[in-house]
Amino acid sequence: MRLASLVRKTALENLRDWKILIMTLSFAPFFTVLMHFYFVETVEQTLSAAEALSEFDLYVPGMLTLAVMMLIFPAAASFIKEKDRGTLVRLRMSNMTTIEWLLAVTLVQVFIGELAVLLTLLTAILVGYEPVVAIPSMVIVSGVSVVSLVGISILVAAWLRTVFDLMTIGCFPFFILMFFSGGMFPLPDIRLFEMAGRTVNVNDVLPTTHTISALNEILNHGAGLIDVAFELAAIVALTVVLLGTGTLLFTKRHMSANAA
Repeated sequence: MRLASLVRKTALENLRDWKILIMTLSFAPFFTVLMHFYFVETVEQTLSAAEALSEFDLYVPGMLTLAVMMLIFPAAASFIKEKDRGTLVRLRMSNMTTIEWLLAVTLVQVFIGELAVLLTLLTAILVGYEPVVAIPSMVIVSGVSVVSLVGISILVAAWLRTVFDLMTIGCFPFFILMFFSGGMFPLPDIRLFEMAGRTVNVNDVLPTTHTISALNEILNHGAGLIDVAFELAAIVALTVVLLGTGTLLFTKRHMSANAA
């Protein structure tokens, strides 16, 4: 009951900030339409010439991942607003645990994230994209990826004071994810090491890099979860690190007895 009450409270807070919510849900679909018109000639030429993937097809997994990346704003805002309003002081005095509060925020963001991903996919389909997709596999990959973004959002919120800070300084981690995950343009491989027969590059430290790779295999090649096991395992591992680090840092800075 207590968790359900926290989820309801968090959901209502997100609905009150409807401008951020609309931006989160519409950003990736808007760019998907733009990408379609930009590559419309390439799509026609490629599809009429052979059964190869068009440039637009290759960008769609990146657009879905962009929908996930946008969660950094409403998720971080959920943490910052409670801190800015002094709610955390009351929460420390109540019986609510940090884990319960973080779980409530995470559940709401997973719902918003999955909705944003599905809206982006629907937009891509409406402008001519034809995925070879198993919806459950896509939902699982995107859901785990949203949780990883919640971890990043906690890290961001731990260092920022207001929502205004989030909309200015908070754009920096967003652009890192957007441009260095490999979804916007090809990146050179900067090798770190090999693991399980796979080369691990510098940008593989970003969970969204693996999200793009996994969604590309699922959407464009009909892969299942077993086929993207490496990418899914990498997302889960990075999610654990991000959530653990973010929770410890946020708790120490804002929910401990001597926090300011």
